[in-house]
Amino acid sequence: MEPDEGDREPSVEICDDGLRYYADTLRGSPVPSDCPQCLFDLGLTQRASDGSLAPIPPRLAAGAQMDRMRREIEEQRESLATLCESVARAQEIYLGSYGRRDSQVPITARRARRGNGRAGSAA
Repeated sequence: MEPDEGDREPSVEICDDGLRYYADTLRGSPVPSDCPQCLFDLGLTQRASDGSLAPIPPRLAAGAQMDRMRREIEEQRESLATLCESVARAQEIYLGSYGRRDSQVPITARRARRGNGRAGSAA
């Protein structure tokens, strides 16, 4: 069964059966068995319009995987920056309710959103 794009595991290793199957498809040899899941997970095969499986060049498959991973990392960075900023704002209100003005939560989220650094964790 072919996974959705979002279901691919970036840490999957190609198995021996996957290597043999991939080599056979590149040579145009008939492949009677089911395609090993690792080839789908790594993006090394995809279903062609006629229903057959087409091998994908490794660099192209890796590029697609890396682009997806970079997008996911950027989304996580943005989520972290939003969380840090929200916690810092809440901390200011919390401390203000006790008559204190000095926040103990570093506000690094704004800097991270501008791309000047990484968002820090609240301590």
